[in-house]
Amino acid sequence: MLHYLIQQLFGYLVLLGLTLWSTAHAASHPPPHLVQYGVASWYGKPFHGRLTANGERYDMYQLTAAHKQAPLGIHAIITHMRTGRQVRVRITDRGPFVKGRLIDLFYGAARQLGMVQDGLAPVMIEFLPDTQPEITFMVQAGSYQNAQYALAAKRRIGASYPNVLIRKLPESKTPIYQVLLGPFKTRRHAEAILQGIGPLGYKGLIIPQTQTVSSLPPGSR
Repeated sequence: MLHYLIQQLFGYLVLLGLTLWSTAHAASHPPPHLVQYGVASWYGKPFHGRLTANGERYDMYQLTAAHKQAPLGIHAIITHMRTGRQVRVRITDRGPFVKGRLIDLFYGAARQLGMVQDGLAPVMIEFLPDTQPEITFMVQAGSYQNAQYALAAKRRIGASYPNVLIRKLPESKTPIYQVLLGPFKTRRHAEAILQGIGPLGYKGLIIPQTQTVSSLPPGSR
């Protein structure tokens, strides 16, 4: 009987030890999908001032980066695997679109990481999931080259729905004005609005976003 109790106690202590070890190990090591290893590159002056994938202007001196799949707005710690130098960046753009490269750093981040001269560097990326911004949804009722047509659509839709605005796409060669409703916290809400404007003659589409949409032109609100 005593031998049996000792075996049971030993088994319990082993199980407790494994549980505590696995808990500590999980706390100190992020899940594998939050850590990536690969080659980093950087881009700078030729793109300075252009729009990035999240709608911000590219500022080559900011600590930001481009990634092909990571959620826009999420933060990550980049570690240079040879030197150990680190930089914290925010993902604002898409890329790199060159085979064998994992992340494209803005010039400012590349300079802090000490890889500007080499151009490429082996890195570890640790994504910080708590920094991922909340995604909201806009409904685009239509897009027009004529601002007056956009204003007319805004007034017509605004008679039935609040929060209608006009946004001018800044980098289109010809002026394009989007008539937008929102933002909405859930896709389901956006889908309901999309169905609601159908009888008014607007097919529309849903646009996910991670930042506030500003309206143009003056007087369109």
